Amino acid sequence: MEILSSIQENRRQLEQIFSNDNELAEIRKTIRKETGIRAEQNNNYVIATGHQPVPYYPGLLFKNYFTGNQAKKTGAEAYNFIVDSDKGSIKVPVPLKNNDDYRKEMITLKEDPHTIFEGFQPTEKTVNDFLQSVRKHLKTLEKEEFYKAFTVWKNKFFNEYKQNNSFIDALINLRTQQESNLGVSLINKKISGIAKSTAYYRFISYIIKHIEKFKEAYNNSVKKKSKGDYQPVKIMHEEDGWIELPFWLIKKNKRYPVKIKKENNELKITSKQADTELSISMNQWDKTAAELKNKILLYPKATTLTFMIRLFFCDLFVHGTGAVEYELVNNDLFQSFFHLEKTLSFYAVTGNIYLPLLGNKLNHEDLQKRYSENKKWLKEAQRNPEDLLDKETADNYKNKKKELATRMKNEKDGDKRKKLHRKLEDLNEEMKTFLKDQVDTIKKEVSRDEYILHNEEIFLERYYPYFIYPPNSLTVDCFHNNIVIKEYDF
Repeated sequence: MEILSSIQENRRQLEQIFSNDNELAEIRKTIRKETGIRAEQNNNYVIATGHQPVPYYPGLLFKNYFTGNQAKKTGAEAYNFIVDSDKGSIKVPVPLKNNDDYRKEMITLKEDPHTIFEGFQPTEKTVNDFLQSVRKHLKTLEKEEFYKAFTVWKNKFFNEYKQNNSFIDALINLRTQQESNLGVSLINKKISGIAKSTAYYRFISYIIKHIEKFKEAYNNSVKKKSKGDYQPVKIMHEEDGWIELPFWLIKKNKRYPVKIKKENNELKITSKQADTELSISMNQWDKTAAELKNKILLYPKATTLTFMIRLFFCDLFVHGTGAVEYELVNNDLFQSFFHLEKTLSFYAVTGNIYLPLLGNKLNHEDLQKRYSENKKWLKEAQRNPEDLLDKETADNYKNKKKELATRMKNEKDGDKRKKLHRKLEDLNEEMKTFLKDQVDTIKKEVSRDEYILHNEEIFLERYYPYFIYPPNSLTVDCFHNNIVIKEYDF
């Protein structure tokens, strides 16, 4: 299906949801107004993607490249939702060289791993140590192009960091500049900002109001569409009337599971891990939402997050391949919870651009193919060199070999037959001289490819940060030629 057709069909399906539910329609209208996403007022479509605010690797940039390009082609607006509600740390793989051996190490920015990105505030010294470690590793490679690319990025980073005093915002701003170099522009929206809006808590109260139905539909979708009960695609547990919310409780920039229970017209909320308990009246859900907002901070879990984005904020969502399972669950949930007649389509986009440590730009499959073909060619050059020569030269030698072979066949004297056989061997060696330069070149290529394939965890690493790639490795042509796109519309 053409992408514009997919967008239009998704819009039609979403409108069906909101025409059947005035409360949800009002939440969508209000949450878009409060968060500044007003594309619908201008009859614009929205294509969205998103990720945690980490140093991007090329595979992630492909999502934003695709999202921005498709927005331009369809007249839509492109949004990137920054998942600063997630917990995590900053760590990147970086190659290094020790004598003639290449290695790879993870460089980590030390921070409490339980802290969410919104509260990620490393000291300037910690940031500097992190970047200096990256620099030292790159220096060992003795390749100016990598070191120079990183140095340019690092200088820009510190300018941004000093202006904003925010490591995360500096990463976001430089990633946005990189996208601009690829000719695309996306509007950044932080989940932490959305989660401060009043309408967002109306959405939470809507889920709570229908929690029994939502839990049943969600758990059935997880069982049908996921490969197992694991975080973040995890069923909502219930025990003694306490139901696990599809949201995290946030306290002191850390996240904790939270449960609710409806009892005597009161909403009871508890999180033992966060040492939190409270009760809220359920007499009026608008007031319940307002009280929730005043008393507690809740961020959506992974599947709930994209469920919310696809429901309220966009007409088409673009995932990486690693999160397809989330949306297969969500698609089933959209149908069972909202009774849609068909699923909402979404895209999964990725691509591989490898750091050219040894000049390698091929993926594993193509590299293995070239290696096998070159090995076969070298065997042929050894056994039947005439098959690799130009036609005129090959025909000349084939005629000579044919003449010698005929003489050998007719020769009765054993010593003379041996002499004729040696002449045949001499012809083969003579032919090989025509291929010597080509043989030497291919042998070097075979040796290099063999080394790469035996050390693919270093040379075919997908997750090297984009800021150590030389600019000529991250051009529009590179992205255009290496992108992998799949639509899910079932």
